[in-house]
This record gives sequence, structure tokens and C-alpha cells, in this order.
Amino acid sequence: MDVKLFFHRWADKNKKTWQYDFKYIEHTKRHMCQLVVNGYPFKGSGDAVSKKDAKIMAATEFVNYLIGQNIIAEKEVYPAVPSTLDIFLNTIKLFLRPFLLISWYIEELEDLGDKDTRTTLKL
Repeated sequence: MDVKLFFHRWADKNKKTWQYDFKYIEHTKRHMCQLVVNGYPFKGSGDAVSKKDAKIMAATEFVNYLIGQNIIAEKEVYPAVPSTLDIFLNTIKLFLRPFLLISWYIEELEDLGDKDTRTTLKL
């Protein structure tokens, strides 16, 4: 989930007002952004070439502050990402599935063949 969107939803849910303050630094050609939330001493900051990226950085910094203060849980914002090993094992399973089905089908056919042979021998 987008961290800025998460922040806006969290602030609306908790009835918090916020404000983004911008300053353009001419010699570096970058936008400085501060996110001020009423009731919190911390101000999220971000600086980037675009205002949009500076806002995202400020919101991310403020959300990380909330996580550090145990106001919100980290897993609410950043869901668990599967490990490289999990991705690899799932890929192998998907690759081998057709072969496993074929071998199972062959075993079933052999079992049916054995049953037919036994039936015909008994008759």
C-alpha cells in the first residue's frame, strides 16, 4: 500500500489534521516538505526534485515515527514480503506440478491395468 495513502486514511480515521509545508531550494533545485500533524511533536520531512516525491518521503518518515512510537503496527503499513527461498520453492512446485500429475496418472493407469489382468486371470 502507498504510505502516503495509508497516512491519510490513518489521520482521517483518528480525526487528525495535517498540513504539508513546502520550501523550494533554488541552488539545489529541490523541494523541501514538512508534514505537520496536530497533537504530535514530530514533523516528517522529505526533500526531492518533485513536490510529489517530497510529500511521499515526509509521509513515510511520519508513519515510521508512528511505528517507532508503537502507535501503529509495522505490519499494517508494510505487509510481509515472501522471502527469496519461498519464491524459489513456489516456482519449483509450479514447474514440477505437471510432471507430478503425469506420474500420478501413469501409476493410476498401471493400477487399473493390474486390476484388469487379475480379473481376467481369475475368470
